Amino acid sequence: MRRLTAVGVVALAGLALGAPGSKGPPKKDPPIVGVWACESYVLGGDPVTDTDVTFEFTAGGRLLSRKADGTALSDSSPCPYTTDPAADPAEVGWTPSGPGVVGIYKVEGNTLTLCFCSTGDGKRPTAFTSPAGSRVLLMTFRRVEKK
Repeated sequence: MRRLTAVGVVALAGLALGAPGSKGPPKKDPPIVGVWACESYVLGGDPVTDTDVTFEFTAGGRLLSRKADGTALSDSSPCPYTTDPAADPAEVGWTPSGPGVVGIYKVEGNTLTLCFCSTGDGKRPTAFTSPAGSRVLLMTFRRVEKK
């Protein structure tokens, strides 16, 4: 049986410390990534009863919007999306066919709240409200758990 000498320990430690390692922790997906089922929907201050909608924000930057039966909501799904989680409030935008949509979002546990203008006029809401008479949509989703 051979024994490791003090010189051997120092040499091994130097090799371990000098070995290439990972470049920090793995990149984490933004909290918006996932499949979300709509629970409530307000447009211009009025609740909308048809909440049979799911949004899927993929890690690859695509937004897929569907009805609960899986059919696409529009010909423009999927479409690219971007987020800026460092903004206050966090910003989201996506580009279906036609004008782009800009809005704000927040994720609290398994709840996603989106607020955006339905006209695609480029005006981003600054608060999670849908004032009466406006074209601002306020949508609340719950995360769909993976099976």
